[in-house]
Amino acid sequence: KAALDSKQLILPDSKSSGKTGKDNRNLHLAMEGVIKEGTNAAAGVSKADMMKRKLALEAKKKKLKNINFFVSTDRLCVRNMPSTFSETDLKQLMSKYGHVVQVKIMRDVKQANSAGIGKSKGYGFVQFSKDDAALAALRATNNNPNVYTSAKRPIVDFFY
Repeated sequence: KAALDSKQLILPDSKSSGKTGKDNRNLHLAMEGVIKEGTNAAAGVSKADMMKRKLALEAKKKKLKNINFFVSTDRLCVRNMPSTFSETDLKQLMSKYGHVVQVKIMRDVKQANSAGIGKSKGYGFVQFSKDDAALAALRATNNNPNVYTSAKRPIVDFFY
């Protein structure tokens, strides 16, 4: 048999395909925990932290315009961490909200200490075994002045 040429190929119409509009990329989670200037949540947040939040939101929006990227339902990105925060500290903080599968703090290996551990870049990732645990952790820790200090609050969002 001969192969089909492009004139014989029939692609399904997205309107008639019976799709219910499911959010396969989990974009509904992209705005979870966003703090905008002038809102009650922004009260007491330093200007430096607000600038970090604004830049992170712009980068997220730009990246998610590409249809190949999606928002994870069980993995969080934690920014604005103190340089002294360890993987153990991060796991201990997040374990209050559910079973933590993996924790990773990004480090600069060029600035390693005598033990060979690189200096923290101030952000890391936490993966939970359940989606609802990740959501609970995000809601409890994001912008919480009691986690680090009131001047330096965690910036937590779903990994994308």
